[in-house]
Amino acid sequence: MFDFKRFSPRKTIYSEEFLRYLFLFLISLIIFIFLWSNTWKTELLITLPNISICATNFPRYRKPSYLSHFDCQRLFAGDIDYIEELEHYGKIKAKELPVEPNCSKLRARVIGDHPAPDLNYSIAFARNVYTDYELLETILGVTYSPTNHYCFHVDIKSTQRFKTQMSYLEKCLPNVHLAPNYLNTTSSGHNNNRAHLLCLELLLKYQNWEYVLMLQNHDLVAHTNSELSKMLSLLNGTNDFNLDNMIWGRVRANQSFTMDDLNFFTKHTPLSFPERETAKLDFAKGLEQATLNRAAVDWMINRVNISTLLDRFDDRKLYAVDEQFFATLQNSETLRMPGGYHSSCLRNRGNKFFTYLTRHTRWTFDRSCKHNRHWICLYGIEDLWEAREIARKHFTLNKFVASHDFGAIICMAESLFNRTHYGDEPFDLLHIRNHSGVRYQKATRQPGFYISNFTCNGI
Repeated sequence: MFDFKRFSPRKTIYSEEFLRYLFLFLISLIIFIFLWSNTWKTELLITLPNISICATNFPRYRKPSYLSHFDCQRLFAGDIDYIEELEHYGKIKAKELPVEPNCSKLRARVIGDHPAPDLNYSIAFARNVYTDYELLETILGVTYSPTNHYCFHVDIKSTQRFKTQMSYLEKCLPNVHLAPNYLNTTSSGHNNNRAHLLCLELLLKYQNWEYVLMLQNHDLVAHTNSELSKMLSLLNGTNDFNLDNMIWGRVRANQSFTMDDLNFFTKHTPLSFPERETAKLDFAKGLEQATLNRAAVDWMINRVNISTLLDRFDDRKLYAVDEQFFATLQNSETLRMPGGYHSSCLRNRGNKFFTYLTRHTRWTFDRSCKHNRHWICLYGIEDLWEAREIARKHFTLNKFVASHDFGAIICMAESLFNRTHYGDEPFDLLHIRNHSGVRYQKATRQPGFYISNFTCNGI
């Protein structure tokens, strides 16, 4: 007879309490794995200057939907096949942003869900604008800091839509300001100096900022606030100007430019009587884009009288009239503008050029380029690999145009956003330290300084 007892189930060696704990552990493990893979799963790929963030719990730049397919990392790497693939369909122009009068919605659109961290450093921006609102809002968004101040002069010829959009930025963001008047600025430079001066005077009302960048419409800020603060700190009170020899014919030969005839000095000018007697202008020219320390701005607005000088430079019948005013003040050491330079350096420079940080321009006569405006090459996605390298030595790049290639602008914006949240891009430290103006200002603070013992060229 078959013995069923031999094959009866063995008694379990595990207690019911143990099995209960084991069951709870397995359930907890399943829940943990689910949460890890769906909520905390991240792919964090950081490459500078373009950082690609693919995550659900990290700040991520939001591209416009019509540019969401752009892989900016490949463009910054100079991937020729990918560039040609995108350009096969033509360059993508910016689509108009809707006019947004609702401040909550506009702030959300500009600043987003991940504002930049606060820095113990304030920077001011004075920018003359007339078009390309999409460019301006995009770059404002990724360089915005509540400690900075942003002033825009809007050209009187701008469309009403553009003026309205700019006015809403001022209304909704407390540190965005519009110059009090609309001037008629021209491509020949007329009223450009006056427009910037309107912003400079307005910005002086606000404390704490140490430097102001004077920019034009299509200059793209190429650094985060953190990067810029470090670069500007190295200037140590020096102004940054593009200085070159004066082109005669840009002022009238029959006009007097003596200090007395210009009525230049006031009771607030910090010069002694003998110093005023020997003070004179040393003419120079240079791009209007410049970086000024706060003391220099206060000097121009409150310590001297620039009205007559400005009138004589801003002659309606002359060309490029905006290139002489600021450069001449910077080059005239006897005027003692804070952060200024010495005229003998320009006179004796030979064929060398001074270090210039504020803006980099790619001129058509220096290189070939696919597209240009006013002899300046326009940046496109095919140039981003080059922009990455150029930016190491410059604060801004020109020229980015939203109606030409908005994809390039968005990739630059994404790079700025990612570097703001995940780490700075290294810049050329020696390039700034060797800046001839920085070395000059440092040398003048030493006892026994003589300009004859100073080596001007820093490149």
